[in-house]
Amino acid sequence: MGNPFVGTWTLRSTERKSLDTGESTPLWGAHPTGTLIYTADGRMSALVLAEGRKAPAGAALTEAEAFSLFRSMVAYAGRYTVEPDRVIHHVEQSWNQAWTGTDVVRFYKFDGNRLTLTTAPAPNPRDGKMSVSTLVWERPS
Repeated sequence: MGNPFVGTWTLRSTERKSLDTGESTPLWGAHPTGTLIYTADGRMSALVLAEGRKAPAGAALTEAEAFSLFRSMVAYAGRYTVEPDRVIHHVEQSWNQAWTGTDVVRFYKFDGNRLTLTTAPAPNPRDGKMSVSTLVWERPS
């Protein structure tokens, strides 16, 4: 059997569980969008976009527009390795330079044409609060 990660995945849902309160909420809205790509030669790329992003009013973004767009996305790429219960993304480029050069661990579960990735407990990059995030991806069967 080949590598089950290989292919292009579409984001279907996101959830964030706060470790302080135990409350679960949609991380990027009820209808986020995104693409996750794994290649057979060990490369990966992830793009996650929040629901309801607004296009800028003009050709040149205002500071507020740029800030809003930056805060409503995650994007990174690099290499990946697979272990029995986790996939490790070795980040080489990212939207947030603090992630570049780090390893991002995701615990995984396959269910048919769905891939669920769950983060280890960590500060959320949007607000710094400790949480666990779950992202559900799907690929055509």
